[in-house]
Amino acid sequence: MADINIGVNNGLFTVTLDQWEWTGLTVNGTPVKPVNQGNVQFQFTQTGSPAPVHFRAVANQNIDIVNPGNTLFMKSRDGSQTHMSMISYSEADGVVTLNGYLHSLPFPFSEDQPSPLVFSQGRMTGTFHT
Repeated sequence: MADINIGVNNGLFTVTLDQWEWTGLTVNGTPVKPVNQGNVQFQFTQTGSPAPVHFRAVANQNIDIVNPGNTLFMKSRDGSQTHMSMISYSEADGVVTLNGYLHSLPFPFSEDQPSPLVFSQGRMTGTFHT
């Protein structure tokens, strides 16, 4: 079962894909090389100043798209910010693509939820957390 883990710490994002089903990760247009450490196949850790992140995770046909995309609003640890994750899914020619957009906003939303937040598809789970 494929797993995606999206973390945020001080406004900087980390995207981690496990060893199952995932075949590629691109972040802000740049391919991420496999790390193959334990159960981790791909990992991106943002450095420098906080900024929006667009990523594309590619998987084989073992993931079934059964749920619509989603937008998650998560409270920062101190409640002064909103961390946003927008996820969409597509499938073509036996390849499943997860497109994500991550951004930290400098104010809270009334829709904010506490960490962790979860999302899923058939044979895939995801976590968005601080």
